[in-house]
Amino acid sequence: HKSFAGLTNVKIGGSYASENNQQLDKLYDTLLPVSFAFNTWQVYVKSSDKNTNKWGITYFTREDQIPIQKKLTTQDKSQNINLMTELMKNEKEQADIAVICTPNGLHASHSIACLENGWHVLCEKPMAISIQSAQEMIKISDKTGKKLFIVKQNRYNPPVMAVKKLLEEKKLGKILSVQLNCFWNRDAAYYDSLWKGTKEMDGGILYTQFSHFIDLVYWLIGDISTTHSFSENLLLGNKIEFEDNCVAIVKFKNGAVGSMHFTINSYKKNMEGSITIFGEKGTIKIGGQYLNKLEYQCMEDA
Repeated sequence: HKSFAGLTNVKIGGSYASENNQQLDKLYDTLLPVSFAFNTWQVYVKSSDKNTNKWGITYFTREDQIPIQKKLTTQDKSQNINLMTELMKNEKEQADIAVICTPNGLHASHSIACLENGWHVLCEKPMAISIQSAQEMIKISDKTGKKLFIVKQNRYNPPVMAVKKLLEEKKLGKILSVQLNCFWNRDAAYYDSLWKGTKEMDGGILYTQFSHFIDLVYWLIGDISTTHSFSENLLLGNKIEFEDNCVAIVKFKNGAVGSMHFTINSYKKNMEGSITIFGEKGTIKIGGQYLNKLEYQCMEDA
């Protein structure tokens, strides 16, 4: 998780893979302090015939946005990296940043390949699906001197930023306990995909759906020292290779305790994503479906 320091003149735009992997959506232009056009090298996987286990890999340069498509099999990582290397040869002198939007299990290998090719990397969440892979990404970023950005946009939600400021100013006093709820819906049809639902390429609901929430708990409250959890596949059966429901209790290094409940079994639609913080001088809750509403606050100085 690197800062944008040193890359103040950046405009990011282009094409992006939509969540359902069936079509390309336009990525909103994101304008940082001062902008000038530069080339981005974007990698995504577009679903193909489900019976072939083959996907197309496409990349764009900002100047012409003309796609160049190749075939790969995601289950063959060596072939995957060889293809990446082949494609990068043509773009090495033209691109500045690689935007990685491939399945979760490929984030580390694709990011490392692009960093070693001399590009800055903007990688979609989750950063990786193992600690070792994430550490290797940071190591290669440091070694090459190239920036590594991980998409964690929820830190910039206005309610989240407001609560972060309150915590930094100690307005809630000592933090006593935290409750995190993530009640979403991902039905069986969502997992009609070559990679979603697999341990190797998806990783699980804490990677694909709820990594933003875990990031915010660490960012707001701090490191966790102890965890206990219960997880189970209650509804989706053999559609997925991991749990669809998890309840955990945690203890933070600062002495606070917390509970976390993650599920993708909310009936028919997403219900809630919330963090409630109990401090000695106040209580506050960020809620809504995507941590985008300040739902409750009661503080000593309010």
